[in-house]
Amino acid sequence: FSHGSIKDPDVYPNWSAVSIDLSSGKEAAMVKEGNRLYIAGDKEKKAYFGSEPSANPSEKCDLAYVYTMPCRAKITVAVTAQVKGSSGDGIIGYCYVGSPENMLVDKTVFAAGDKSKAVTKANVIVEKGDKIYFRYNKNKTAAGDEGSFYGKITFVELDPQGTGGTEEPEKPEKPVAAFSELSSNFYSAFKQCCPELKKTRF
Repeated sequence: FSHGSIKDPDVYPNWSAVSIDLSSGKEAAMVKEGNRLYIAGDKEKKAYFGSEPSANPSEKCDLAYVYTMPCRAKITVAVTAQVKGSSGDGIIGYCYVGSPENMLVDKTVFAAGDKSKAVTKANVIVEKGDKIYFRYNKNKTAAGDEGSFYGKITFVELDPQGTGGTEEPEKPEKPVAAFSELSSNFYSAFKQCCPELKKTRF
């Protein structure tokens, strides 16, 4: 979970967070204060990511959680969000690899007042070093859109056969299991492939 990295970065490694200027596209690392991340240089501190998980969008920037892949793997990604109030116009959440041209989860409007929901993309092959962006956008305006937003990555297979890409495969014979439900043999293989994740919580 992306938001876990704010409070416990050693337990949830490989996550970072950036602001993306809507005019220039320039990325900048977000700044941590307590259990929240803010846009660097933003004195008002209205836009943020929180570990609860909470979030509030910005008028001038998108916010994004970024996960850097520690190894080649087949993964499932999920974007989860909710706008708690009913006065705003909702937010837009989506997910991609590297740039919006490599979309995993299409732009989705999470309307004000709706229940929390997750939008997923299953069985995507990504490479070591790929950056997975979970991007948070104000929609038309940031007013009244405070709520929650986070990304989740589930490892399905390590060093899978085939090429990387975002094509959805045919329906698997068995449902994809969450990492915590996989066998101890798979867990051991994961630790051998990615030794830097020994403290990771799933």
